Amino acid sequence: MNKNDSAVVRKTFLVLSVVISTLLILFAVYKIRSVIPPILYGVFIAYLLLPLTNFFSKKMPRFLASLLSILLFLLIFSLLGYILIPQVTRQFGELVKRIPDIFHSITTYINGVVALIPLKNKTPFLDEFIKNLSNNIESGLNLILNKITTMLIQKVSLIPSIFLSLILAFFFMKDSESLFSMASHLFNGRRNKIWVLFLKKTNRDVRDYYSLLLLVALATGFVMGLMSYFVGIPYYLLIGAMDSILELLPYIGPTIVFTTGSIFALFKSFNTFLLFAVFFFAIEIVQSQIVIPHFAGRKINLPPLAVILLIILGGALGGALGIIIAVPTFLVVKNAIRFFVPDLYKSFSGSNNE
Repeated sequence: MNKNDSAVVRKTFLVLSVVISTLLILFAVYKIRSVIPPILYGVFIAYLLLPLTNFFSKKMPRFLASLLSILLFLLIFSLLGYILIPQVTRQFGELVKRIPDIFHSITTYINGVVALIPLKNKTPFLDEFIKNLSNNIESGLNLILNKITTMLIQKVSLIPSIFLSLILAFFFMKDSESLFSMASHLFNGRRNKIWVLFLKKTNRDVRDYYSLLLLVALATGFVMGLMSYFVGIPYYLLIGAMDSILELLPYIGPTIVFTTGSIFALFKSFNTFLLFAVFFFAIEIVQSQIVIPHFAGRKINLPPLAVILLIILGGALGGALGIIIAVPTFLVVKNAIRFFVPDLYKSFSGSNNE
């Protein structure tokens, strides 16, 4: 084995070690998931709003700056809720009433496709196939409606946890400078200097990752809204705004957007729904499998495939929370090894510089 091959093997082993450590942490979070989520969501909200708080704090006391950031955050979500909830509720009720019509249009569409098949005599097998397919589609539509109803009921029950997270986010932002100052004095001498470097490097890496997610979410929301407009969905601005926010929750957020967009599309026609579905999945595949892994991988010096696996495994172990913190947890573990066990890091990566 030559020197280059040996370096590749060592670096691969280092990445695997950090990934395994990350998964163990995510599994631990999953085990105590009933207690941890409000705290971590509060940290996540604070982390997103901290640049805004820092900007406001130049003009006013930090207490007021933190309060203003939270109020703006609540105002944006309240406006979206004011626009979204009545429309979705009304459209949902109309969809339930129109299930027979939608089912009939789907059946007509299937029969039209079958009519194009060059068969002189339609066999009983083909008729039975059409009947079973139609029944499955009808069952699927009813199942989607039941799932949406259950999901909405579950989300309402999370309101107290959301307010707790917002309160925690306010205090995290208000006391962020004090918390960093306290954390930076945990050690003495040279070890304290290394600790401060670790905190600054990790903070920069995690902020870069979340900033990238935010930019990609805004861009994806714009493209999704534009696509919905061209497809002919009435509430294209609403779909774009929803997607811009919910893209911060990989896989889970897009599922909510797709469900909502599909309901709106079905009101137009089944063909509109098919067009929406095709464009939606094309955009999501490009965004989640190419754009985020590629650019996030470059930001954190990690192969795109590893980013995808981290997000998938994080979701499997910790649900929505695991998806959000999977890559940042990896960064924390990686930087901990880099700064506190530099010899081990250098022996596997071949360098202490990225």
